[in-house]
Amino acid sequence: MEPIIPRQPAKAGNSKNGGRPPNTVLSRGFLRFIFTVALLTALGTFGLSVYFLVGFAMTDTGILTLLSSAALCFGVGAMGYLPTTIITYWTRKELRGDRSRGRYWLALLLLLPWLALSIILIFYSAMPLVYGAIALLITCVLLLWPLASIRSAGKSRTSM
Repeated sequence: MEPIIPRQPAKAGNSKNGGRPPNTVLSRGFLRFIFTVALLTALGTFGLSVYFLVGFAMTDTGILTLLSSAALCFGVGAMGYLPTTIITYWTRKELRGDRSRGRYWLALLLLLPWLALSIILIFYSAMPLVYGAIALLITCVLLLWPLASIRSAGKSRTSM
């Protein structure tokens, strides 16, 4: 005998898996937080590159000078907005259920130079301490994603 109302398949965010998408081990809220921090950091560093280029354009008039200024601004800025854009893309893919363990290791490789740079800015730079502290804070927040994912993927692998 067939029921009048057929059973509905379980949704991705049900209480059985703690609100996680099907193929993730971390909560969706945590992934959304990392996505938001990475996105805002990427937009902020790109915006700062534009801001500094506008500053150069106000004082420089030659086309070659402006081109070299653009290369400087966006070349240095790319060290900030490219890694965070990549991490934004990867966390978005994970929010949709696409996990890859290799991404976590690559994210670590992208963020470890920023960890070293922020420590150098704090202890060995003539720049104000706040710049190094902000860079260290953002880097540590973004490092939470690959470290937690690698750790939980290792636990889920050994528990099988």
